Amino acid sequence: MALLRPTPLRTLVAASALCLGLGSLHAFSLLLAPLEAATGASRTAVSFVYSAAIVCLTLAVFLGHRLMVWLAPAPLALAVGVGAAAGLAFTAFGDHIAIVTLGYGMLFGFANGTGFVLAITLAPRGWPRRPALAVGIVTAAYAVGAMAFSQLLPMLRAGGGLRAALLGLSGTIGALACIAAALLSRASRPASQPVPAPDRETGSTNSISWLWLGYFFCATAGLMAIGHAAGIVAAAGGSDGEAAAGAVVIAGGNMLGGLAAGWLTDRFAARPVLIGMAAGSAVATALAVVATTASQTIACLSLVGFAYGAIIAVYPVAAASSRSFGRVFTAWGVAGLIGPWMAGALYDATGDYTVALLIAAAASAAAAVASSRLSSGRHRAA
Repeated sequence: MALLRPTPLRTLVAASALCLGLGSLHAFSLLLAPLEAATGASRTAVSFVYSAAIVCLTLAVFLGHRLMVWLAPAPLALAVGVGAAAGLAFTAFGDHIAIVTLGYGMLFGFANGTGFVLAITLAPRGWPRRPALAVGIVTAAYAVGAMAFSQLLPMLRAGGGLRAALLGLSGTIGALACIAAALLSRASRPASQPVPAPDRETGSTNSISWLWLGYFFCATAGLMAIGHAAGIVAAAGGSDGEAAAGAVVIAGGNMLGGLAAGWLTDRFAARPVLIGMAAGSAVATALAVVATTASQTIACLSLVGFAYGAIIAVYPVAAASSRSFGRVFTAWGVAGLIGPWMAGALYDATGDYTVALLIAAAASAAAAVASSRLSSGRHRAA
């Protein structure tokens, strides 16, 4: 049992392993067309499955600090694995959109959020001197999962169809959760303060409100793009291979954004990072509107993914505690309910993603404005 003592490195590896599997949620754009064919539902209805998953994920994050009081990290990681695997297996055998929504949207979504909040709460234990970078590593692992499963899902589908792909995903996530639980077997319940950030600019109700608005607008833009990445590339004239590449590239940008933002936030206040990333997302999304080739569209999506990965890494640090983060994270849930569904509805109405991308660009610009209203905070030395 000595090998399983929760050293900082093992804690960071466990949190990353958990997020690696759960990141497959953001490969959902590759399931749009197969789920439409399997259920006979519209793009709008299938997009709502992703929105439902995000809402349930948000509910789990909001309740996460309570769940971590009741269960130690190891059994909670196992519960996450069982819930996620069961939801995906249930989806695999569903032939109606309601069944898919229950399995993928509700069961997988809630398990995903529980695992995510557990991982980012434990992350700073893995690198106490660089807490923001530790969170960035864990959120980057979430993005790596999206990138890896964007490659794996088409291969599994080619080998055995949609059911085989979902069952393969179910088993993989269950295995990763077991690995995380083994590494965390002696870990104690985390305190409510995941990141020591006494100099952050989030202490007042007013600051929490601005954080909520900034997170909402930037997450709306990012989730509209991530949830429809493959469709956006296809609408720009891309082949099936290029559409799959779009999902991979946006996940790769997500990963790099989390790492870069974590490094920057450990050296500077969160405010300039949040402003810069939101502004960059606005520019990249606007450029996607005027892109003339699938390759240009993919490049723009990579930048959107980079900015999205950055905000996902910075907000848990900026919120300062799991309770505060649960409140701020509700913005992500509202964005998840609105953004992917709206993008799907606009696609059904117009036949392309032009209007959706323009709205995403405006949302990113609004996020930059909201972030600029935060107090500056103090500079953090390297």
